[in-house]
Amino acid sequence: MADNSDLKAQLERKKQRLAQIREEKKRKQEEKKRKQEEKKRKQEEKKRKQEEKKEDRDLDRKRRETEALLQSIGISPEPPLGTHTAHLPRTPTRYTHCTFPQNPY
Repeated sequence: MADNSDLKAQLERKKQRLAQIREEKKRKQEEKKRKQEEKKRKQEEKKRKQEEKKEDRDLDRKRRETEALLQSIGISPEPPLGTHTAHLPRTPTRYTHCTFPQNPY
């Protein structure tokens, strides 16, 4: 019987070791997947930033080309926003036609 209990104990140890190996394998797979997702996210972020820079460069190039074209036909470019001092005419509102009573006192 001692031989049978030794076999059972050995089998139990092997089961525990197998469960431990499986857990370790699962943990490593999850870690690998997490690292791949992080790498993919960083690549996408880098690509997005490069595209934004390219768009900015394209916009700047188009702005310079437009300004050069305007200057070639004698139109000076407008000053940057915020420095324009002319006021736009006030547009009528739904209250434009209303008159309010004056305080008699």
